[in-house]
Amino acid sequence: GLDFVHDPHDDDGVPGSEDVDDTIDENSLENRTIIVTTVVSPPFVMLKDGSEQYEGNQRFEGFCVSLLDKLAEVLHFDYKLQLVKPEKFGYEVSPGRWTGLIGELVEGVRR
Repeated sequence: GLDFVHDPHDDDGVPGSEDVDDTIDENSLENRTIIVTTVVSPPFVMLKDGSEQYEGNQRFEGFCVSLLDKLAEVLHFDYKLQLVKPEKFGYEVSPGRWTGLIGELVEGVRR
């Protein structure tokens, strides 16, 4: 097939120098704070020993926490980890009605 290389109607006539929109994409995480609801599930998310002496995200450790830290650093966003109540993944109590983490996802709970 043919590849589009250059639009002869571009202002500067240089391929690849199209105007770049510097505004933040509405789907970007940059400069946003996201809420991450989770359950304690070693080795992915764990409470640190003595977690009661820490606040916020500092209470947690584990693979997923380290991954979130790195993603936040690279993509320039903040996040807040919170535990779902009760601290369970959840189960279906009746058709379409769930408890725990799955229940919050199904119901679209926002905190």
